[in-house]
Amino acid sequence: ELIQIKLNRISQNFPGIPRIEPVDAFFDTSTTRAVEKFQEVFDLAVDGIVGKATWYKIQFIYNAVKELYTLNSEGLRIAELDTRFEDTLKVGDRSPGVITVQYYLAYIALFVSGVTAPTVDGVFGEGTREAVRSFQRTYGLSESGVVDRVTWDRIERVYQDILSRMPYEFSPGTILPFPGRVLREGIVGNDVRALQEYLNYISDYYTEIPKTATDGVYGPGTAAAVRAFKELFDIPWDPERVSAQTWNAITSVYDDLYH
Repeated sequence: ELIQIKLNRISQNFPGIPRIEPVDAFFDTSTTRAVEKFQEVFDLAVDGIVGKATWYKIQFIYNAVKELYTLNSEGLRIAELDTRFEDTLKVGDRSPGVITVQYYLAYIALFVSGVTAPTVDGVFGEGTREAVRSFQRTYGLSESGVVDRVTWDRIERVYQDILSRMPYEFSPGTILPFPGRVLREGIVGNDVRALQEYLNYISDYYTEIPKTATDGVYGPGTAAAVRAFKELFDIPWDPERVSAQTWNAITSVYDDLYH
């Protein structure tokens, strides 16, 4: 039963893994399918058997996906992430760019065993430097522990590659990762539709947030809903844009309300 519960929780972030219904402590066909898909996604031998390697990976991923909802450490204000490279990042820096790098590395570490996950707190400390070095070592870059343009671009490409291997479509109760692009008016896609679905569900509980069409088009209605969400939850910076930290805030609220 514990395996079923944890796989169902993991499937919220990785919707390619089918949910197990019912959760009844019987290792039936639906459980086998979920285990096999989990093994496929995380590059394990696909045999549908929960051996030591699969068990430890389930434990690790289960803990990791929960940590994705605590990307803001205690006392850290939710802020916009800038997904553009602006300056070299190194030990001692504090900026939205640092949070962006930490967020990407934390997610990459779920899939790439050689990469360690940093604490996502906006402070470039020794832990972040070691995480950057682990990434650089894994991908054949100079192990400087400094995020220059070459390292920044490679981190973004690896993150985008991970997203491209996952089915990116909304279904009720699932939590999709940040799509890797800042959402704003004029953008169209499944990521926008997922955003609209999240916001509409939240608006059932927080009526200050207006409903918006779930058409995958980021128009004025979606912008108004995003703006209202950010005002309600005290999120600064561009009021009508959605980057990684705002996406995380929206999906965290949705997850709390849904479950």
